[in-house]
Parts: sequence; structure tokens; C-alpha cells
Amino acid sequence: MFLFDSAHSYRLFRDHALNRVRDSPSSFASFPPRTSELELQSHWFSGAFGNEFVSTCGQTVRITRFGEWNRLGGPDFKHTAVEIDGKQLTGAIELDPEPEDWERHGHSTNPAFDNVVLHVFGGGGPSARRFFTRTSDHRNVVQVRLDLDLVNTHGRDRPPARAIHGRCSHRIQELEGVALESLLQSAARHRLDHKARRFARSAQIHGWDQAIFEGIAEALGYHPNQLPMRVLAQRHPLKDLLGQPALRREATLFGSAGFLDAAGHDTARPATRSYLRNLWEEWWRLRDSASVLPGIRWSMNGIRPLNHPHRRLGALATLLSVWPDFRSILPTPNQTSADWPRRIITFLSTTQHPQWSRHYTLSSAPSPSPLAIFGKERIHDILGNVLFPVAVHHDPGQWSAYERLAGGKINEKLERAATRILGAHANKANYVKPYYRQQALLQIYDDFCLEDTTHCVNCPFPEQLRQWT
Repeated sequence: MFLFDSAHSYRLFRDHALNRVRDSPSSFASFPPRTSELELQSHWFSGAFGNEFVSTCGQTVRITRFGEWNRLGGPDFKHTAVEIDGKQLTGAIELDPEPEDWERHGHSTNPAFDNVVLHVFGGGGPSARRFFTRTSDHRNVVQVRLDLDLVNTHGRDRPPARAIHGRCSHRIQELEGVALESLLQSAARHRLDHKARRFARSAQIHGWDQAIFEGIAEALGYHPNQLPMRVLAQRHPLKDLLGQPALRREATLFGSAGFLDAAGHDTARPATRSYLRNLWEEWWRLRDSASVLPGIRWSMNGIRPLNHPHRRLGALATLLSVWPDFRSILPTPNQTSADWPRRIITFLSTTQHPQWSRHYTLSSAPSPSPLAIFGKERIHDILGNVLFPVAVHHDPGQWSAYERLAGGKINEKLERAATRILGAHANKANYVKPYYRQQALLQIYDDFCLEDTTHCVNCPFPEQLRQWT
């Protein structure tokens, strides 16, 4: 199991502070995470919550087969296998945001749900009112409440903290350089450890290649479209896509995403018309078996052309076309070359596609100059959020290479975090250059600034810093 001692130190440091103040209602309000049903299902199917649980009645529950994600009516996951207190059961699993959704959605009177062997839900904390799940034939269904902290859903829908110098910034400036570096390293290791564990849980269920594929799809999605990209990669697993000809792969992805419309082909620009028609020729044969995925909603408003979902999906299709060569560079449990990050950067930055090296979207005019399929920021995101967590899981010594990874573009959230935590620190510019320090600042911001509802007045972080040596 991958675990850094300093990551554990930060976890204890954070939990001690938050647990201490949460006893005071004036310091922290309790906001339930608002996580959509589709997002919960996606996290569940990826293995983000693991495969061993304790039911609401204290039974031991182990998922031995996650089954198939149902695209039609009925329970969410079919053909599953569940072991409850050592007894093997086969059937379906239903997953809801709240336990009461079983009744709200009419499952208790619908015979299609009579073969459900496990009801999984994300809401209703341990102190919530007890709710029983029963089928139309009055059979009680075992319940499992998910630990949403495993997927960092807390604080996601809260407004950003104000871009001011926080009270902690004065304490930070009093820390010796070694102590501040120790804090940032520990927070960064904690964040990396969390990501590594997530990929390890997914790999345990679906294999490392699929876990990496889903992670890259999510990283390509840009923030508003991360979930749709991940769901698409889950509904069309890597092994299935690699077994198809290249054009059929692309048709499957674009068609399932809802981006292929026969009515628009004749009005498309000449340079794109042929590409669309070829995709459609494949898609119309696949529609019945690979229909447009329900529940996927793409965000188009305010998206820059380089971040458009068409283009990001084109990048995923391009990567599939060179997957064997790409996979040969990645670190493995038995082999991790020292120069693999440099080779990944070179490989991705030079990868091309006949359509997507010249077009932003399926309807845009050709670009006068070539477009990078994988831009510098996307490559950094893939390295930092996907490939390094996997590499460090296999070899903790890869942390030193992670430390050398240059920081990405300073976006609004990172600038806000640096302003609140570092304030007017003399070396602020240097502290936000390396990627791992950027991740550390974001972790502290998520754990303290976004959890605080008192505009910094009662945040425990400044006082907790006294305990950091």
C-alpha cells in the first residue's frame, strides 16, 4: 500500500484542526455534498469507493463483480455479484444520491427492481433517520452508505473564498523556510497519495490500463466536462475500443457523446463534410448497440476553442490510435525508466491527427496553422493528475521526479489560494513555480479555506500552524 509518512503527518494535522472546530457550530456549518447521481455512479463503477464495505446494519459487504452499467430502464448495475457476511448473492445494484430516492423513484413498487441485492447511496449521514429499502415482494435490501470523502466531494459546490490575505498568511511568513517547505511537501504528498489510492482502487477492479484511460479522459475534459469524458470512457472500455478499426472507434465516441447529426452533414464545411460522412456511415450501424449515452450533458458556453468537447474527444480518439506506443512508455510495477516524463511530453506533443490537427470543432473552418492535439497545459495535467500518481504508486522513489515537474498555468483558483495562504510572502513567486507546491496550496485551500464559513475569522488553520514543526 502506498503511503508517505509526511502525507500522513499532514492528514493528522488537518483532521485534528477540523475535528476540533466542527464541534462549534459557529465555526463551520455542515453542508451536505451535492453530488449528482451520474457522478456517484461513475465514481462507484470506477472503484473509487473500493469494494469492501460495512452495511448500515453492520454486515460485511464485498463486491466481487461490479457487473454492467445499465443504459436502459431498471437498476443501475446488472449482473453483479455481492458477498454479504460470507454469503454470495447475484443480481443488481441500485445507487442513489439519497436513501429516500428508492421510494421517490417508485422502485419499491416496480418488479424490475425485485432482483436488487444491494442499495447504495451517498447521502444521509450516520445520524440521519433510518430508512429501509424494500422491494415490491416485501424483501428487505441491504444498504451501504458511501464515504464521499474518498472522492473529495466536500466543498465542491461552495463559493470560492475571497481573494484576500488570510489570517494564516501572517503565520506562514513567520515559519522558517524549512518548516514551510515541510508543510507544502506534506500537503502535496497527501494530495498525490489520495490520487494514487484512487487509481489503485480502480485498477484493482478494471485493470491499470482502464484506470489510466479513464483518468486521461477526465483530464482532457477541462473542468466543466470532466464527468462526461470519464463516463464516456467507462461506458466504452479501452479493451472494446482497441478492438475496433480506427474510424469505428471515433464514430463510437462522437456518436455516443451525441455529436453526430446526419441533418448537419450537407451544411458542414467542405473540409469537414467528408470526415463527418465517414463517421456517420459507421455510426448508423452502431446506434442500436451503442446509443447516445443518457445523462451526459456537455458544457459549451464560455469554452475556448482549444477546450471545446469536440476537440478534447478528438484528442482521446487520437491517443487510442497510438495507444500501444504510448503504453510502452508508461511506468509499470516492474519497470520505471528515469526519463519517462520527458518521453511522454515528447510523444504527446508530436502526436497528430488528419482532422484534429487542423480543426477546433466538427463545424469549424480549418486552422491556417497546425494545432497541437495535446497542448502544454494538458500534458502537464495528464502527468500531474494521472501518470505521476500511478508512477509513485508503483515506485515511491518517483517523488523526486514529481518534485522537478514544472508548474502549470496559474489559474484563478490557484491565484486565490496563493493570495490567501502566502499573502505578501517575499518568496511567493518562487513558491508557486513547482507543480507540487501548486498542488499543496490547492490542498490547503480545499481543506481549510473552502471549509470555513466565517470569512477567515474562525478558521483553525492559523492557530494549527503553531503545531507544525
